[in-house]
Amino acid sequence: MQTRGKSRINQPQQIFKLSAVTADTSQLAKTYRGAFSDPNRKLAMEEEYGALIANQTWDLVPPPPHANIIVLGKWLYCHKLNANGSLARYKAHWVVRGFSQQTRP
Repeated sequence: MQTRGKSRINQPQQIFKLSAVTADTSQLAKTYRGAFSDPNRKLAMEEEYGALIANQTWDLVPPPPHANIIVLGKWLYCHKLNANGSLARYKAHWVVRGFSQQTRP
């Protein structure tokens, strides 16, 4: 059997190691409590929640009787940067895991 090694065909060697580094002005929040203590991130969370309400993302309906409804979600925090790498604004996203919707009797 003819293989690359026997044919003396080698993988090309990487000459340059290119990487991009962003100029992040502050650390991203790891927890809700840590983000809520920062006024910039708190404002970003309020903007996200206001956008969800304004877009009518969900409808509240009464639950079935004797049902414990569980829908899990979490906040994701990021920074929006300008083209030159400077901080443009703080962003927050509320993400709900729709596959986890359960109704427990």
